Amino acid sequence: MSTNWYKQTTRKIHFDMHTPESVKNVGRDFNPQVLARSVKEARAEVVCFFSRCAYGWSYYPTEVGLPHPHLTRDVFGDEVKAMKAEGIRVLAYVAIDNIPTPLAGKHPEWCNHQPDGTPRTGHGSGTLVCPSQFPEESLIPQLCEIARLYEVDGFFLDGVYQYFNNVCYGEHCRQAFGRDIPREPDDPNWRAFRHWQVQSIWAVLGKAAEAVAQVRPGCVLGVNWLASTRWSVPPPEAIGYLTGDPPLHNCTFETAYHLAAWAWREQPADLMTERMLHHWQDFTCRTPETIETEFATGLAAGGKLFIGDLLQPVEVSPDLEVMRLVRRCFDFAAQRESLTKNVHSVSDIAILSSPETIRQRGANWTVDETPIRGTYLALIENGLTADVLYDGDLEENLSRYKALVVPEQRFISRKAAHAIQQFVEVGGGLVVIGAIPECVAPTEPDSAADASIFEAITGLADEGEYPFNLGYLLLRGTSAEGFWRDGDDFRPAIPVSGKSAKVRAVKAETLAPLTAPGQTYQIGALPPGETMDSPALTLHHYGKGVVIFCALPIATDLWRRGNPGAKYVLQKMARRVTPEFGVERMGPSGVQVFRSEGTGKTVVHLVAYTADRRTERPQIVESPPIISGVKVKLLDSRNPITIHVEPGKTMIQAKRDGRYLIVEPPPFVLHTAVVFDWK
Repeated sequence: MSTNWYKQTTRKIHFDMHTPESVKNVGRDFNPQVLARSVKEARAEVVCFFSRCAYGWSYYPTEVGLPHPHLTRDVFGDEVKAMKAEGIRVLAYVAIDNIPTPLAGKHPEWCNHQPDGTPRTGHGSGTLVCPSQFPEESLIPQLCEIARLYEVDGFFLDGVYQYFNNVCYGEHCRQAFGRDIPREPDDPNWRAFRHWQVQSIWAVLGKAAEAVAQVRPGCVLGVNWLASTRWSVPPPEAIGYLTGDPPLHNCTFETAYHLAAWAWREQPADLMTERMLHHWQDFTCRTPETIETEFATGLAAGGKLFIGDLLQPVEVSPDLEVMRLVRRCFDFAAQRESLTKNVHSVSDIAILSSPETIRQRGANWTVDETPIRGTYLALIENGLTADVLYDGDLEENLSRYKALVVPEQRFISRKAAHAIQQFVEVGGGLVVIGAIPECVAPTEPDSAADASIFEAITGLADEGEYPFNLGYLLLRGTSAEGFWRDGDDFRPAIPVSGKSAKVRAVKAETLAPLTAPGQTYQIGALPPGETMDSPALTLHHYGKGVVIFCALPIATDLWRRGNPGAKYVLQKMARRVTPEFGVERMGPSGVQVFRSEGTGKTVVHLVAYTADRRTERPQIVESPPIISGVKVKLLDSRNPITIHVEPGKTMIQAKRDGRYLIVEPPPFVLHTAVVFDWK
């Protein structure tokens, strides 16, 4: 088995160039050597370059697909040669969701069909593809053609989400599913269909990865957003790397959040940030400080780096001013790359994102990520480390964590439930928020779901949910009075938007009761009202583990409304079930901590995020301040040989506090890393 070169390569650049057939003279003024030299001067190690765009046109003389009708030369092939001459690896960009009209006319069986049988319109004049037939009969053969003709190192596939956004009702898809495909939003078969859809598409993409590796050994294949939290299904083993291009609202958070679901896996991963301010249709340039903050986050989280830019189709030439910006950001990254070699990321807390939660979303195929994001935000702002796991991950991977948070997951798989039960029995901490999860297999109807496992784990009886859309948590005078931010002498009422779970304490201890909303006044205001018999917060000991339950949807409310009280409660719940953490950051909540382990060393990264005051999106970092007074608390009984800070290799000392080492790194801007050498 060949080594995955992607794991050892950090700096990559992608050039977008989706070109409709109305554009003439594609590649006429292209100078491949100029582009290759500019990429090398920017210090990129890999370039992702178009071989097939979202309109379905190819940029080389293909016999499988269709070349762009106004292609003047082998744009892709000439660029591959030029990049190789400069020692730069090449990923072939391939859009997989659209075919041009001539191809659709020749192969109607490759088209995505609407319920009435008509082909579904795609980009430009093209047609969206059938996800059951097109990949096998056209996509994989074209990938193999590219791998055979050109010295490519890998593929970047884009557009798989269109297979899910636009359900194909063609006969081939219906036969493959084995029954009628759901149409109405309330059809009970949506969960079974979406499960079949994921399994079949994951399988064909894994087959594609195996096929290109067979044609060109060492060639890796990645798919934009495959195995992300929107699906919450682990990737096929054959996939070479995980990647995604997030919206640029706050790409620092997006980078950390998505790598929390990816960086701990076997496949290398990255998030494709962009030099553009407003995504792929914008030529406004972002500030280098914004990109550097994202780069620092990516490296600290255990990921690789990817930056996107735009090329115009006649010149196919880079903007040299933009390339200078890229060079500055890659210089920043290169100073820190050695910290990421031969280490793996380690986190203390796992957050569960279950694909079974789409049962609550009708025809929608995406997991509601809101509670996952809210939980992750609360934990990292509290100085803790966290990863995101899916149902399919728990059996093999949950034991490496100290605690698990299950945030507002009404349904989870039966296998995941048993893994959680075993985890808590042997001493793992568990936080359950917003609902008592019901266990169900992917192909079972909702009516087969059963809450008994989680009723036993939490020591509660599930009695449904309350009808009101606002609940209150009053901490003063309860056993949960400490579930607020340290240092404050006040405990205000905590309103939480959304429906609260109605539970009855069977074996669990009630820490605080639920308070219903009172009578409306103040043009719609709902103050605290009657205190209910039902608990809002409970504590239960199950086996050797500690379990805390919150009936209110605090994770969602934190993400949607920025509710600080909800955040404090969630943070204290996590700390209550976890006796000790491998690493903690003490200091400003805007500094995120990451930990990685290697042979003979521990690396603790600190990344500061300080955006501008503008309330609109996207967030911009322009004048990052000097950060001081941050401390790192590392759980390790060993005494290090040396401790130094990077960049710069400044030596520092640690204080011993029992099993903990406490260090305070010197003031820094954006990023620093503390390296504990144990050899």
